[in-house]
Amino acid sequence: MLPLVWGSWSAYECIQKYKLAIEKDPEYAPSYLNWGFSLANLNRLNEAIEKYKLAIEKNPKYAVAYLKWGLALIQLNSPKKAMQKFVKAKQLDPNLEDSEIREIISILGWDS
Repeated sequence: MLPLVWGSWSAYECIQKYKLAIEKDPEYAPSYLNWGFSLANLNRLNEAIEKYKLAIEKNPKYAVAYLKWGLALIQLNSPKKAMQKFVKAKQLDPNLEDSEIREIISILGWDS
């Protein structure tokens, strides 16, 4: 699998950028979220989850971090744990994109 590229940067280069950003501001939750997203795109899911957890540690109300954590759990074949993260994300942000969560639920057959 080829790494995803953002603009002219590969996922590997993005990870380096997020590391530098965290050195400058270790409390900035989106840097951890984006680092996790980059790791997930490299199929390094357990490492991605660790970054999502750090994002949540920095901002406990970070709904998108819970959503991304849930998506990683789906890929790791942990649907029950994933659903817990999706529910938490929706509790934190009722305006979170319902279509994304509904699509996941449909794919897993939880809507039948």
